[in-house]
Order: sequence, then C-alpha cells, then structure tokens
Amino acid sequence: MTTIYARGKTYWLRDGKHRESLKTKNKELAKLRAKDYESEKLRPKGTLKLEAAIERYLAHVKPSNKPVHFSDKKRILQKFLAISGNVLLHAVGEEQVTKYLGTRESLSPYRWNTERQTISALLNWAIARNFYRDANPVKLVLKKKEPRGKAADILTNAQIKKVRLIVKHNRDMEDAFLVALNGGFRVQEIENQQWDDFQLEHEGTKVQAHADGWCPKDYEARFVPLNHLALRIYRRRQKEQALSPFIFPNAKGGRHEKDWVTAMSRAMRRAGIAHGGWHRTRHTFATRAVENGMDLESIRIIMGISDTKTLLKYVHVSDDYRERVRKRLPRIG
Repeated sequence: MTTIYARGKTYWLRDGKHRESLKTKNKELAKLRAKDYESEKLRPKGTLKLEAAIERYLAHVKPSNKPVHFSDKKRILQKFLAISGNVLLHAVGEEQVTKYLGTRESLSPYRWNTERQTISALLNWAIARNFYRDANPVKLVLKKKEPRGKAADILTNAQIKKVRLIVKHNRDMEDAFLVALNGGFRVQEIENQQWDDFQLEHEGTKVQAHADGWCPKDYEARFVPLNHLALRIYRRRQKEQALSPFIFPNAKGGRHEKDWVTAMSRAMRRAGIAHGGWHRTRHTFATRAVENGMDLESIRIIMGISDTKTLLKYVHVSDDYRERVRKRLPRIG
C-alpha cells in the first residue's frame, strides 16, 4: 500500500520498506506523484525499453540535481544506450554493463566509478518501480581503487604567467582566472556571478542563489572579501554592467557553461600543466592564504568548504614555507 506523509517541509512516499521524496511541498501534487508511482508499479516486468527507462529516470532526478550534474548523468546514460542498443530494460545485465565500462577504460578511476554509479542508480530506480529484476548487475562489476590524497598541485608564479599569456586574447577569461586565484571561487560560482552579488561598499561579493534557479554548492550562501587586484578587475568591468546581469558573460551576454571548462583545461595543457583546470586555482588560493598567515577557519568560510579536514586537502605548502616554519619553532628548556 502506497501512502504519503510530511517530513520536514516536503512530502514523502512510503511503499513497504521503500521511501522516496516526492520533492514537493504541495499535498495535491504529492498525491498526483504517488498516483503516477502506483500506475508505473503496475506495469509488468520486461515491457519497458531502455530508452524509455532512461527518459523516465532523468525526468525523476532532474528536480533534485544541479544542471551540471543532470547534464553529466544524461550524457553517460545516452552513451550507455548507444553501446547497449534500445533493448528491453529487463534484458540489460552484467554483459551490457561490462561492455560499456570496457569502452571507458581510458578514464580516471574516479570518473570510471562515477559512470558505473550512474548506471547503478538507473537500475536501482527501475527495481524500486518493479520495472526490472530484483538484483542490480552493476554490483557484480567491482569499483576501481581511487588513489587517496592525490590532490591537484598549486600553480607557481611562472605557471600563472604562462596561462595568462595563453588566454590574454580573451580578456574575460583572464579576468575570471585572476578573480578565481584571488578569491578561491569554484568555476560555477565564477560563471554565475551577477552584478547584484557584488558589494563595492563592503569590498567583496556574495555567493548566493539566483532567481534563475542556480544555487551554490550545498545551498550555502557566503560573503567573499576581495583583495585590491580583484576589486580593480570588478571596478573596470562595471563599465559593461548594462550589457549583461553576469559579471563574466559569454559573447551573447549569457552564462558560460562547458566552454570555459574546456578552454581552461586546454590553456593549462598548452602551458605544460598536466591535469590542470579551474579547480587548481582553489588549491592555489588555499595554499597561498595559509602561507600568508591566514587562519584555517577564515579560509574555510571564504572558500565555502564544509570542514577544516576537507580544507586541508587543498593546502600544499612548499619546502621553503616548511623551512620558514621550522626556523620559527620555539626553543624550550
């Protein structure tokens, strides 16, 4: 028997041991979604095609996923569909999963495991709705071991100069690159920064949710103070404020997406930086802030990191810094 109940501010569905958020505060809408769940549950096993299952699954997860994560899941499942063919969902087994993941061996262990997990989530969703057999075949494909403690290296001053020389033809990207280095922003926060977030009187900018649906990671708003270099960039760009609500817009005045991620990765490869990308600027900011004497709690708040243990993964102090610390050690006794 399927029932709905309120949990916190949203309604949830209960079906035996199965629990599922209906992702709505409206009771009538929750009833309709529960009714849809019941009608789907009555569908006999083995009658749903893989393509239709993927469409339904994506529609189910879209409200609870950020656009970038939803797009990633969609790409993975479309590739899985292309390799497996539009077979009956019930016919998908370990052979199809192994065949697909075998074509992805060039990926890093982390990325390979992510794609494995995406397929597993699709089949778990199907099992919960009685579309599929009782066992998930992805469990038979073991995860790859991911190297621990292998964080991105920081950018040296020489590397920063090389990257700036490569992107100098694109003033927007060069400005965004310097702001990311000096503010510790995530690339999504740079892409979505709007002029309503900027607070010149307080010499900083807010990272906050926007009316277009974008939210910062973990939905936590924060204020980021800016140094003189970053403030100078923002002041200069204020002349173009009337052209777009975004501080770093694309050529059409809209928001950058994957184009900037790809462009920065290519620029860093041209600069001789292996496995580089926007995220390396956050590691650089955290490390330089520690070396300049900032306390860890302040850095954690500025960067929007959940705890100090996670922050320490971003810090890679140099041998020179360790030597300076050693010389300052007190002599006791």
